[in-house]
Amino acid sequence: MKKFYFIPAIVVGGLSFFAMWLYAILEWGLLKGFMFGCIPAAIGGAVLGAIWPLTIVAALWYINMLSQTPSPRWLQEIVNLLHNK
Repeated sequence: MKKFYFIPAIVVGGLSFFAMWLYAILEWGLLKGFMFGCIPAAIGGAVLGAIWPLTIVAALWYINMLSQTPSPRWLQEIVNLLHNK
């Protein structure tokens, strides 16, 4: 049972760490984001890795909500124009 919780925690925590670190690099610039972005990313990755079942459920819920939102009107008009040709 301990491995069942530990292995996904490492995967989710690691993915969260790299996603937050990349966001810090993009937001703060290359030098500051690369040097100092790993600190909050490590904290966030550890927290999200510790509560990985809740993290997975929240991510799946968010993806589901995004898939149910309608496309913007301008995108629908482009698709309609392409289909009419």
